[in-house]
Amino acid sequence: MSAPTPPGADEVGETWGPGLFENDDAMDFFDDLLDGPDRGLVEAALGEASRPPEGLLPPSSAAAALAAAELVAAALGHPAADLPAELGPVLRGLRGLDALGPLAQAAVDGASGERSALRGLWAAEGELDAWLAGVGALKARLAAGPPAPKAPSRSTTGRPRR
Repeated sequence: MSAPTPPGADEVGETWGPGLFENDDAMDFFDDLLDGPDRGLVEAALGEASRPPEGLLPPSSAAAALAAAELVAAALGHPAADLPAELGPVLRGLRGLDALGPLAQAAVDGASGERSALRGLWAAEGELDAWLAGVGALKARLAAGPPAPKAPSRSTTGRPRR
């Protein structure tokens, strides 16, 4: 007897691992940004996941929100080690993503919470802990905020350098 199909399973793209970039939905989101950096697309993905859904947040929406949150973490100076390199020009073209930190944090909570169909899919696959490890790392990078500004360099005499 096979296990019941989790809600939203028919709405998820192909996955090849529990990493936040290891699915078609995240890669499709990034492809849309490669076509033309659009901060509105990032905000929309984050906004959808940050608002409590009536039912379950669809897997594709959760994956896009996590991908968008990864861009915000990178803009804050804390990129994921496995952030696709081709997104460098996208990040340079998207101004003000660092201001979306609180929205990104709320979106990650929604995309990984109990009302996320993507969470249910990873639980059904027996990979929930591995997926949540990636989500937890993203949360930590978002919570770290922007790097502290560097203090002006001073000479040993206490006078500013010229």
